[in-house]
Amino acid sequence: MDKRNLFQKLFGYCPCCEKWFRRVRTVRQATQYIDDTKNWFTGCKKCDEQNDEYWADMWEQYYGSI
Repeated sequence: MDKRNLFQKLFGYCPCCEKWFRRVRTVRQATQYIDDTKNWFTGCKKCDEQNDEYWADMWEQYYGSI
């Protein structure tokens, strides 16, 4: 889940885009991995939106191929 250290958490470091002073949160993503820690995403709002778009496209391709 959130692997940032205390300093990174205090100063809003986004591990996805590697930028500082962001409002970062950990949210559940649209996956169903057996290892529950892989079902969570930590990032800023922009990175979270990109992650959601990525998984929406992946699921669309998956269901389109069935």
